[in-house]
Amino acid sequence: MPGHRGRPLTPEGLAKLENGLAMADLSTQVRRQRIVTIQTDGMLLPVATELFINIGELRQTIAPQVDLFSNPWLFRRFTATLDQRMTTYIGGYVAAVDTPMVSLNLNVATILGPGFATVRDAAKRYTDKIIVLELRLDDIMADLPAYLFAREYVQQLGFKVLIDNLGAQAMLWVDRQRLGADFLKAVWSPEMGHLLSTPEGDILRRRIHAFGPESIIMSRCDDATAVEAGRALGCVFFQGFYLDDLLRDRRPHAPTEYSQGLAT
Repeated sequence: MPGHRGRPLTPEGLAKLENGLAMADLSTQVRRQRIVTIQTDGMLLPVATELFINIGELRQTIAPQVDLFSNPWLFRRFTATLDQRMTTYIGGYVAAVDTPMVSLNLNVATILGPGFATVRDAAKRYTDKIIVLELRLDDIMADLPAYLFAREYVQQLGFKVLIDNLGAQAMLWVDRQRLGADFLKAVWSPEMGHLLSTPEGDILRRRIHAFGPESIIMSRCDDATAVEAGRALGCVFFQGFYLDDLLRDRRPHAPTEYSQGLAT
């Protein structure tokens, strides 16, 4: 029900939220999630750490009665403001990461704005880390020329570019190479699982193989089935709550019966 999600976001409401963000301590809102590869014995090897602010949790803190997603354009403006706050302290967050790669969720406008200077400084200071910039597809398509300019700019500086939050259908048409991205992040869902047994599933496998399996991350892996489906598609990098649990408990990933069915 629309009422359950809260009242719509308005320009006036956005201005109040931006003022609130300017004064808020966001350090407690920053989350970290590992991206892993799975070794032959099933144990996980962390290869990257994503730093992000969970919008749902933040909403409950600063605007529980507002539906931040009700207006896509105002939401993009809100996330750009959020980017500016997070990039202010990015050096400390990057320093605390113990994986070779660290990824940040940013808007194209943030990359092209003055706030990106702190991210550049962090990259210069922590040369032992590769910084990956995660960009949403809707933000890219809203101003494709700006994205292409920003992508070339950051890649020349040594950053990697990732296109985030790609569902099953988006994975069938987004062309990593034409967009010049280094990585694509697919979102696991039941729809993607159903796709595997259709002709489109074969197309997706071929696309992943052509792009290079090491360039695809399967995210939202909340159970072993999601991981095995990703492996059946050719993916080698995974992210999700199921993997968080395995890392915390130091347990190996165990293939499921579903994975055996995929192999036949």
